[in-house]
Amino acid sequence: MSQPNNPKIELKKKYTMIFLDFVYEWYWNTDDNDLSKIKILLLLFLVAAHDKKLLEIFDNFEAWTYWPIEGDVYKILEDWIDSFSFNNKQLIKKCKINIEKNKINKIKIKNKLNEIKDKINERNPNLIGLELFDLIDIIHQWSSWRLTYYMDWIKEISSAIILKDKKKYWL
Repeated sequence: MSQPNNPKIELKKKYTMIFLDFVYEWYWNTDDNDLSKIKILLLLFLVAAHDKKLLEIFDNFEAWTYWPIEGDVYKILEDWIDSFSFNNKQLIKKCKINIEKNKINKIKIKNKLNEIKDKINERNPNLIGLELFDLIDIIHQWSSWRLTYYMDWIKEISSAIILKDKKKYWL
């Protein structure tokens, strides 16, 4: 990971924590299902694709073999792996996660995430409850992942391409 006090990474950590809280609240309203780290990262891609500001924060999407991953968030979650878990629809924070204080408006960010969730739910109200492999099948329809993945020399997915991609949320 980058330097411990890198302001960009610290801001990304704060947004990641807000996103985790958001996903937990969204997930709470579903039937039993898994909520793995990979599923969280896939949902991040599907949500961030709607907003230029989110793609400025989450700006390191990479075309991995089976799905797009925000590389910095992947590393952040790896660092936090022992700090929280989702279990029986409970977000369990096992210890305090140290995040430098950034002057961001958590309520404004959560409102933006909820607006995006409403747009997604209009297209597929069951998206959050889908199994991991169904989400992967949906993402494989996105040209931003597909085109980048099949270009062997480049794995970084351009935020501009993600933003312009036709948003698909169904199988």
